Amino acid sequence: MKVLALDCAGSACSVALFEGNTKRWAQSQRMERGHGIAVAPMIDEAISTAEWRPSSLDAVAVTTGPGSFTGLRIGLAAAKGLALVVNRPLVGVSCFEAVATPALARRSSDMESWDIAVLALESRRAEIFAEVIAANGTILIPPCTALPAEILKAVSLLREKHATAHYNTVAFLGEAAGKLSNLGHPNLELVAMDQNPPDLAAVSKLALARLEGNNRMRSYTPGQTLEYLREPDTGPSAP
Repeated sequence: MKVLALDCAGSACSVALFEGNTKRWAQSQRMERGHGIAVAPMIDEAISTAEWRPSSLDAVAVTTGPGSFTGLRIGLAAAKGLALVVNRPLVGVSCFEAVATPALARRSSDMESWDIAVLALESRRAEIFAEVIAANGTILIPPCTALPAEILKAVSLLREKHATAHYNTVAFLGEAAGKLSNLGHPNLELVAMDQNPPDLAAVSKLALARLEGNNRMRSYTPGQTLEYLREPDTGPSAP
């Protein structure tokens, strides 16, 4: 199946084409603003460079947050517009899922060894979006918005509460991972860190899995929702 995946939730505008698990084309441009100008030409370039037709797509997949309010709306609007034009399913994938999926794959294949992972996404404020998972994918701390120091404190308390679980090593993953590592973490052994944005290969893979699990999703499917985690505000962004 052919999938176009896109992500505008963070500090990049990214588009990729996948045929099954094979990446056919990908481009990512780092930007704080301008996603709305960049995304449509990137979609056009992707399809033309791969020598596909829009109608050859089987699905359109898009990250649904958490992330930038404006970026999320731009990404969803672009994905909805394309899916509607070609009458194909639109599948939303959480940014946390898109960060966790490749990390869990690396963990299960022994490429990395960590007991818990903090998934950290940029909010462009002092706070970051975070979720904490165990090595088997179990969510230990559900999605939240908090200061990096508060998140590290919560992880330390988690270790104390579940001492028998032996949560000794940690990975910081996602665009905001550096904000956690910069604070220091005396009670945690950091064994892996990855500051990459959501993985579009994971977005495509998760979208395909959902399509295969729902035989009715074969045409345009409206109703995708965005995950904001916090109310919008008009205050200044964090430096």
